[in-house]
Amino acid sequence: MQPRTKLTSMVEEDSISPLRLIIIMMLAIFVAEAFVMAVFYLFGESPSLLFGFLDAGLLSLLVIPPMYYLIFRPMRRQHRQLHHSQRWLQTITENLPEALVSTDGENTVLSFNPAAERIFGYAAGEIIGQSASLLMAGEAAKHHGAYIRRYLQSGESRIMGQTREVEGKRRDGSLYPAEIQVREIVLDDQVYFVAMMRDITRQKMEQQRREQMQESIERAQRLESLGVLAGGIAHDFNNIIAAIMGNAELLGISIREGGDDIDECLDNIGKGCNHAADLCRQMLAYAGRGKYVLENVNVSVMLAEMEKLMRVSIPRSIEIEKHLQTDPPVIHADRTQMEQVILNLLTNAAEAIGDKEGGRIGIDCRKVDLTTADVAKIEHGEGLHPGPYVRIEVKDNGCGIQPEDLPRLFEPFFTTKFTGRGLGMSAVLGILRSHRGGISIDSVPGEGTTMRVFFPTLDNYPAKVKSPETVETVGNWRGVGTVLVVDDEFQLRCMACKMLTHMGFNTLTAENGEQCLDIAGDQRQRLAAVLLDLTMPVMGGEQAYLELRRRYPELPVLIASGFGESTLEEVFGDRAPDAFVSKPFHYTDLQRAMKATSRVPPEMPPRK
Repeated sequence: MQPRTKLTSMVEEDSISPLRLIIIMMLAIFVAEAFVMAVFYLFGESPSLLFGFLDAGLLSLLVIPPMYYLIFRPMRRQHRQLHHSQRWLQTITENLPEALVSTDGENTVLSFNPAAERIFGYAAGEIIGQSASLLMAGEAAKHHGAYIRRYLQSGESRIMGQTREVEGKRRDGSLYPAEIQVREIVLDDQVYFVAMMRDITRQKMEQQRREQMQESIERAQRLESLGVLAGGIAHDFNNIIAAIMGNAELLGISIREGGDDIDECLDNIGKGCNHAADLCRQMLAYAGRGKYVLENVNVSVMLAEMEKLMRVSIPRSIEIEKHLQTDPPVIHADRTQMEQVILNLLTNAAEAIGDKEGGRIGIDCRKVDLTTADVAKIEHGEGLHPGPYVRIEVKDNGCGIQPEDLPRLFEPFFTTKFTGRGLGMSAVLGILRSHRGGISIDSVPGEGTTMRVFFPTLDNYPAKVKSPETVETVGNWRGVGTVLVVDDEFQLRCMACKMLTHMGFNTLTAENGEQCLDIAGDQRQRLAAVLLDLTMPVMGGEQAYLELRRRYPELPVLIASGFGESTLEEVFGDRAPDAFVSKPFHYTDLQRAMKATSRVPPEMPPRK
């Protein structure tokens, strides 16, 4: 049986039953009659005792029935209703699944329902009259009483009426997560507090289980994506290597047998190398670390100038409809990469249309002002913020994209059709991210797809414009002095040394940054320049470069890396190297960079 709580006891003590009221009224009548008879005796009258009882009885018969029907009976009905309400309220309280605890202004527990007993491990009789801080853990237990007093004095409230997570403390000292909501109750000018608490241990465990399951699913998806990526790269590189190896063997045969296809084999080997370099550049673009030459680009003008390139990229049967704003704001972008984005979107649209009659691709370019709500709707726009953008929209009436394929659209080499295998959309996303842009996709299977890419205007992302470099003709230029070649790959060191020797330089080599610093310290008077790789063991190129700059600021340093120049600008900032050569590089690329940056060493005679 649930013991009565202090709060319930106070309510019941204020209730007087109708029977008790009738008895009290009869006693009051007899007392009044006795008082009247006493008055008579004082004035010399002596009414009989029987008369007094008869008079009191008659008065009771005359007064009590009307009072019973007019007052006591309604009161009795109200008393029954009140008693029923109390029992109903107590039944509800006792059957609540949540702990219900009430306290007074002194933080003393007044009531404790069965759910609270089950959750906290206290019997109601043990905890009623004790401090509610026994049910709390940590700092909350220490400061809860002071907080209640401060609330009563100033009305400052940070938790009243709010559902929040707390840590509860059981009788055995164990802790558990709980949700709590506290309400204030004023009764007879006294302030009480009622707290409803719910043990959320199961919910927390379920949430943790779901998070672990989601993490496992995401890990499996990442592994699957990496598998697709690795398989796609291996497939493409195997084809390239097969072509290079085959032509190299044919070249050897032609040289030994005096064949006339030597130039053709060399040309095919060069094409294979360029194809591999293009694949690497696409991978860097996918990673957002490609090589960019940023300039101010008027997108409408660029799209108009791409008319012929668009037409040769898609079948003639597909109609292209352009709607270009005549004066959209310019953007800060790499024009070549912008053209790649447009062509990839057009190619995907054309493949979606296929052989369908009446195929159309619409291209729309205009300025838009994105609000916070607009930015939130862009699926792939993590770096976007509200402001002015140039929006390029490519819309087709092709087969559309199935909803289950949309999340995987930007995975490298993912495709639902044989002809779409590659890095196209992955590279698009990488280029957009490196340009602080975004992309959204709307697609209805069987009706078509609309892709919208967003690039920030100069007003949104002001930046310095770096004009495309003018390609200098180097001809038969030859250098003097010694170049220190620093790279951990033996074959690359040998190749670079042969190129530099052909240009007229002497060469020294180092495998890592520490060797580079040692050799530069001994040979700095003979060095015309240092050709430095970035990724090396022992000491990397970045640290070696900074040390070279600190020790020998007059010594030219060229960085050779597979990463883009924009990535190097982020790494070095205003400490940029004298020149940058992107791997893989051609002979003329290295020759041009050496002509622009190498010096005449102090121990060498001037160039003739």
